[in-house]
Formats: sequence, C-alpha cells, structure tokens
Amino acid sequence: MMVSGLGVTNLQAQTRTAPTADQAQVTLNLQDVDIRVLINTVAEVSGKNFVVDPRVKGKVSVISGASLDPDQLYDVFLSILEVHQFATVDSGSVIKVLPANVIKQRPTPTLFSPTQDTTDAQITQIIQLTHASVQELVPIIRPLIPPTSHFAPHMPSNSVVLTDTAANIQRVLKIIKRIDVPDERSNTRIIMLEVARASDLAGTLTQLISSSGEQKGPAGSPRVSVQALDSINALVINATDTEYAKIQALVDELDIERELQSDINVIYLKHAKAEDLVSILNDVTASKTEGTARESTVQADEATNSLIVKASGSQLKTMRSVIDQLDQRRAQVFVETVIAEVSLDQEANLGIEWNVGGPNQINGGGDGTTATTVGNLIERDNPNTIIGTAEGGFSDSGFNYSLLDFKKYKLDVIVNALRADSNSNILSTPTLLTLDNETAEIVVGQEVPFITGRFNNGFNNSTTTDAQGNVTSTAGNSFQTIERKDVGIKLKIKPQISEGNTIQMEVLQEISSVSNTTVQGQADLITNRRSIEAVVQVDDGQVIALGGLIQDDVIDTVSRVPILGKIPILGALFRNNQKTAIKRNLMVFLKPRIIRSADELAKYSKTKYDEVRRDGQISRLNSSQLLINDAEPPVLDEYESVVEDGLLGSERRREMAEEAAEGRVPRTGLRRMIHKQFNKKPKQEEPAKPGFTPRSDGDDYPLPTDNDSAAGMDEVLKPNNADPDIIEWGDNPPPPPAKAAAGAPPDS
Repeated sequence: MMVSGLGVTNLQAQTRTAPTADQAQVTLNLQDVDIRVLINTVAEVSGKNFVVDPRVKGKVSVISGASLDPDQLYDVFLSILEVHQFATVDSGSVIKVLPANVIKQRPTPTLFSPTQDTTDAQITQIIQLTHASVQELVPIIRPLIPPTSHFAPHMPSNSVVLTDTAANIQRVLKIIKRIDVPDERSNTRIIMLEVARASDLAGTLTQLISSSGEQKGPAGSPRVSVQALDSINALVINATDTEYAKIQALVDELDIERELQSDINVIYLKHAKAEDLVSILNDVTASKTEGTARESTVQADEATNSLIVKASGSQLKTMRSVIDQLDQRRAQVFVETVIAEVSLDQEANLGIEWNVGGPNQINGGGDGTTATTVGNLIERDNPNTIIGTAEGGFSDSGFNYSLLDFKKYKLDVIVNALRADSNSNILSTPTLLTLDNETAEIVVGQEVPFITGRFNNGFNNSTTTDAQGNVTSTAGNSFQTIERKDVGIKLKIKPQISEGNTIQMEVLQEISSVSNTTVQGQADLITNRRSIEAVVQVDDGQVIALGGLIQDDVIDTVSRVPILGKIPILGALFRNNQKTAIKRNLMVFLKPRIIRSADELAKYSKTKYDEVRRDGQISRLNSSQLLINDAEPPVLDEYESVVEDGLLGSERRREMAEEAAEGRVPRTGLRRMIHKQFNKKPKQEEPAKPGFTPRSDGDDYPLPTDNDSAAGMDEVLKPNNADPDIIEWGDNPPPPPAKAAAGAPPDS
C-alpha cells in the first residue's frame, strides 16, 4: 500500500478495523500535506483511535524509502509530531494529539524504573540518584531538555522528575548512569579526643567546613561529615584523605591541655560602680551575640562592687577592655564656698551728731556719710594692706558675676574682707567635694511643715439647741494634710571637668526663711526665698562671684535730745534726721579645684583641718571663760598626729586622759607639776631628770599667738623612749584634756 498526495484532504470519521495481511506494509510519500491527513492515514493503518486538539494544525512532509509495518509507521508518526512540537497522550482506548507544551500538564505514563522505550512517545520518568547530588546534576541535564518538556529536581529525595519523549529520557538516563557513581575517595575514620569535648569540637569543625563552601557531597550529604560520640569522647569523620588531613591538623591544635577556665567570671571594680556598668556592657556585647544561641549575661553585686559575667572568651575579652577603660579613678572637684549677704547702705544724714570715744578721742561729723567698698580685698601676703576691687566688680542691681584671679587672691582673704565690713553678713562657708559630673548638695536648716489641705469626712457631725433655742453645729472629724519642706541655706553644685582643666558648674544656691508677716485670713506660713541659679565655666582654682539684687528697703529715722530737740528753730541743733536706703545682695563666692590624686586630696584636707584648728587656738587665746577645774577650751591635735594615731592621739595621751578623768591626776595640778619641773634648775652634782627638755627662755608656756606657725603649735604628748613613764613636751605644751564622765571615752 502506498500513500501519497498533495494539498489538503478532508477527514471523515470512519470505523477503524485491524489491518489486513495485504495492508501490512505501508510506504509514505507526502509533500506539504495537512497534518490531519497524516493522522487519518496512521489511524487507518494502525487501527488506533485519535482525538485531535483543535490547536494541532500545519503542513508535514514525509518521504519513506522503505515499506513500514504498522508499528514502524506509528513510531514515524510520533517523530513527525515531535518535530512539529506535537505529542500524543494515551488515554484508554483513544490517543490524544496535543501541542507539546501542554503535555506536562496532562496525565502521561509515569515510570519509576528506567524506561526501555526509545520512541518519541511522551512519558514521565522519575530518576532516583544514589551517589551523585541532584544539585550537581542540574547544570548538566537541563540543557538536554527541550523547553516544551518538564524537568524538576527534588533536593530532599535527591531525585529528578522528567517529562519528555522516551527517546530523550533514554539519553538522559545514560548520562546519569555514568555520573551517579560512588565517590571512592571518601573514607570514614574515628579520632579519639583526650582533652576537648567531642560535641564542642564537632560544632567548631562543622562551622569551619560550612564556611569553606565544600560541605556538600554526593547524595546531598556533606562532603565532609563530622559527628560527635560523647559516650567515648570521639569524632567520626567522613572525608577524603586530603580533607581528613586538614581536620586532623585542626584537632591536634585544639585537643591540648589548657588552663581550665569557667564561663562565669567575677570582676572586682576599683573605682566605677558595678550597677552603672551593667547596662553599658550588655549594650556593647549585644551586637556580637545577635543571631547566636550563646549570649552573655552581666549582673552586679552591690555588696562587693563587682560584676558577675557569664560569657565566652571573645566576649569576655571585649568586656574586660571596656571595663579597663571605664574603671579609672575619677577626678574630683573641691569647691570652697562663701555665702554672704551684702548690704549697700546709702545714708543721707542731716544735723549734727556728737560721739564721745576713748579718753583722748572725740569724733564729730556734718553729714555722717560713710562709704564701704565690698570689692576691696586684703592682700594675701600682708593682711594690713587693702588692694583694689576684684576684676569686674559687683553691680548694685540685677544678676551679675565676677571672676577673681587665684594667682593673687585667696578665698579666705574674701572672708576676712567680708568679716571686716560692717555691711556684710557671712551666712555660711560650706566646702563640698564631689566626683566629676556628680551632684553635691548641702542643706543647713529645718524641715518646716506647710499645710497643703484641710478635709472634713462628715462623720460625727452634731447640732445642739440651748434653752433660748439657739442651734449650734459641731463639725465631725476634720483633719489637715501637711508637707515638710527644707527652710534654710541650700547649696547644690554639679561640676563637669572639661578639656584644659576648665570646670563647668551648675550652681543652685537658695536661702529661705519663715517670714514674720502674716496675711489676713491665712493660717499657713509665709516663706522668704532668695535663690541664684546659674551655669558657669571657670578655670581650675579661679574664684567666681555670683550675686543679685534681692531686697530694697528705705528707712526714715529721727533722733533728738529730749525737750531740746522740740524747740523751734534751735531744736535742729539737737535733732538728727536720717534716711537710709538698704539694698541687700546675696553674694556667693566659689573657688573650685580639680583633685586628681590622693596626695592632692590629703593636701587640701590638711589645709582645711589646719584652718579649723587655728580657729580653735585663736578662740582659746581670746576666750575669757574657763571650763570646769580651770581647764581651757580644747584644741584639735595636729593633722599628722590625727592621721597616724587617730583622733584620740597616742596611747600615752589616752592613758593620761583616763587618769585625769578618774581624778587620779588633777588637771590643774598636772600643769603646775610640769611647769614646776620645767622651771626647776638642776644641781650640778645631780643631772636633770631624763626625758624633759626645759625651755631656754624659762617662759611660763604661753598659749599660741597669731604670729606662731600652725605647724609648731600644740605639740602632741608622746612617751619618752628611755622611760615610758616620763612625758616629753615640745616647745608648746598642749592643754590638759577635759574632764569626762565616768565610763565615757575621754576627749583629746
């Protein structure tokens, strides 16, 4: 049978019958024939039933040089369809002819075993890989698959799903067969560990292998596999010889004896506060631990001022670096302060005022005008010399400040000048010591209650009616709420040390008092409040003055001689009219000093101690009132004695104080005995009693004066080296200790 034709032939539905013996061989010779004619011919010869998709259209040309049996004809038919991007799908008793690009969406025969079919029939083949990784095969197989076919790798099962012609799938299977072979280079070995923990070391090695990019091997398994056997503390390694050698070298370096260190460390701080560093350290290490399972924790122990840190070695190293930089001795600021109230009086006196002074002095004045200059200061080297006003001076109105040059002036000079000024009143001279950028506050005053509200709960209200019918109402339980506030002198300073030894200070100075003035209808207290608040910047050791106009009073005063002052005209000679304008300024003098070491702190502490001690010596010198048993006011020991022996002095002085307190050695008698011993002239044949050094001038051991140096005053008592029972005096004997009550510790 020979099939040939030109043009297009209309197909008609026919009943298909099996081919007969004379129809067994077919020769095709078609030139530009509609594809439907070919489908009709194949259906007649093969006896198959076809359902043609409307999208199947086109011309085909087929030239057959030999006769074809029905099966061969069907194979040629499938090849023709594949060339024209058409395909067939078996669906029971019919065969569907469809465009090739929709075949992957249609049910096709699915094979799990490698197909033996080499035709162009569309099938779906699932290819399971045994050794090779499907990820490695994708770039090799995908170029062999036409766009109309379906190719999908499945990583978890290490398999490939392929929908294509049986012939093309057969070709792909041959290629995969040559690639999917065992990797003979990989070997499994066991490494026994001596020191390191298997689980810890396995995690480290796995992380190193993953970062190298060679972790994937055949069948999707790691090319280098490291497993930990904690039961025997060993590592199971699956790797090639080269990779195993690298792993063995790493294990040899890591599995060595080291000083055991716990993840928990206690860090004791020297200067910084543990509570302040906790949040800082947590923030610093937060970025390093983000995304990891192992995080660091930092806790503070207030009792020991220490940090309890749980962290890895790298995190701990970072924390220690931060702690070393923050746990430094902070500089301190030593602030000397003088708070004074300065009254600038402007007087206008009319008349004559007679004053009788000493025996040889009579003073008289016309207008009685006086002038004082608050700015005048006593020169440091010569207390009797008055120098000019401070730089900038002080204004008589508004808020103002002035800077004083520390190179020439001292703060105690200002104090002396203010004390000598009758128009000045020193309210307080506090001394504050605080850390850099920390607030220091001193309050001298009282807590005064102020009424904040009155309430009546309405219970127990009653009314009474007397005999005359008058009704009286009585309130029930009433109460009032109060709030206590500090009234007095308050000074708050917050210094901040800047570059170049400059100090920026936030200063708040407040003076408050309870006013004697009452407001009608008000039962609560009224307070007078004067405050200065400023932020200033000064150099180290520089004096700054802050002030402001607080109050302005005008006082009219008339003084006259009785009777004579009322005489018309002539009475003006015996009468004085005075009008005084008083302006009260609150002045605050501050001198900050930066303290960076313990030696500097000891230096300024000694200076303040010596000032207090000298004031006590001067008070004792000027005191006319004696204590019990003619004892004089006590004076503090020298600073060095306090530092070395404590406030009670040496052991011998303590024993003497106890003896005097118990009455065994009367105080006055003790002084007379020592005085007599010092003034006793030793006989030539009898040397002076050892342990005493009498004064060469034979003076009666006067108390120190202003001209005496503070360092040589009030030498402490100390036992003689030769005879512990003999007391040795210095140039100036100290006063005997005050008498103490029985059982009470003596005062030195």
